Amino acid sequence: MRPAQHYHMGGIKTDLWAMTNIDGLYACGEVACTGIHGANRLASNSVLECLVFGRRAALHINNENRKFKDKTLPDISCFENDKKILLPRSSARELKNNIRSVMSAHVGAVRTQSGLLAARESLAEILNKLEQYQLTEPFDFELFSMAEVSLLIVEAALARKESIGAHYLADSQ
Repeated sequence: MRPAQHYHMGGIKTDLWAMTNIDGLYACGEVACTGIHGANRLASNSVLECLVFGRRAALHINNENRKFKDKTLPDISCFENDKKILLPRSSARELKNNIRSVMSAHVGAVRTQSGLLAARESLAEILNKLEQYQLTEPFDFELFSMAEVSLLIVEAALARKESIGAHYLADSQ
């Protein structure tokens, strides 16, 4: 068994309402760094803290109605309306399983340069497949987000040349 669910472990600084420095972006749980447990904590991973900051974020969103500076959606090709082909549910499930397999095999706690390169290639292929379809269902958007975030994690890991925190690059110098 590998700790495969720790891809987003720690680092996004938040205030006491789980707000980040990006307008409209909130973070809580293992992805957040609230400082509540002390300055030496990489992440905020206690269940109680997740519950407290999750609730605080929801209250802030509901009560404050933050206004976003940029209300336009990014220009992402899979959202274009000219695509007529819908993503078959069986294909979507297969692609989701492929993302999980790639991340578990190559982007776990112990990583290698060759594994990260293989992961980048596989994830880029998955994103290319997704761009052939018109995404309409919540599951489709979740799948697209999974693929995008996974690729960003791999790109960040390839850019980092030293081993820090909970991830170890086995073939680093």
